[in-house]
Amino acid sequence: MSARCASSTSQSAATRRCPRRATLTEPLQLVDGDALPPIATAPHIAREVEFAFPLPGARGLARGFIDALIAWDDALWVLDYKSDVLGGDDLVAAAKARAAERYAVQTRLYALAADRMRGQRRLAGMLFAFVRHGIVVPVRTSDEMLAGWSAWLAQLAQEVRV
Repeated sequence: MSARCASSTSQSAATRRCPRRATLTEPLQLVDGDALPPIATAPHIAREVEFAFPLPGARGLARGFIDALIAWDDALWVLDYKSDVLGGDDLVAAAKARAAERYAVQTRLYALAADRMRGQRRLAGMLFAFVRHGIVVPVRTSDEMLAGWSAWLAQLAQEVRV
């Protein structure tokens, strides 16, 4: 965090100059119109969560680090911070497109990993927080999606013969 972010006294001025702080202390306004409470108020949060799980039907592991797992009530969200610079006249559309096009594989792998760690909570989905722009794109999940992604991963593992 820059010195400018750390030294501001006005919260609104601080969040304008340092969008990372806004992601933590203000409600997360999702691009689909929903909102989630501030991350700082989440009753359960785990940061930099390492995961490794076996590839279905093959040798090898899927491994990675999840920026944060956040639980509100019975829902578990996977949060991933993105520092991408988005362009164009419609930054929300650019963020949605970036999440869908560039981060689809990450969405699947992180969701499958989080599903293994969720306990009794339901996996609500992924949150891609484009911190430079203050835009949060949700990618909601369902049991059917997770089953499909697991089958996709098994097929992929067979095709590359890991």
